[in-house]
Amino acid sequence: MNAPYVSQDAHSGYSLMTKSTSRKRACETARALVSFIELSKSQQDDFIASMNEFLLASPKVRRQMIHELRGSCAAEKCMAGIENLTPADR
Repeated sequence: MNAPYVSQDAHSGYSLMTKSTSRKRACETARALVSFIELSKSQQDDFIASMNEFLLASPKVRRQMIHELRGSCAAEKCMAGIENLTPADR
């Protein structure tokens, strides 16, 4: 995995990208970061704790977590884009 870097683009200003990141993926990453920034401090702490739990989980536990997140958010439609998780995330 390439480390992210900030590049300057004459058309769009600064963007967070890696050397292998497509523009679409960079936009999705930026959108997620903006959503995170807009959370309160306590919500950011909750998110980071959940993300750490997910990242440290085994593939089997990750699949269970994804299933639970999809189920709990499907009725509320609170997580646009979660259906786009790649097989590597599952």
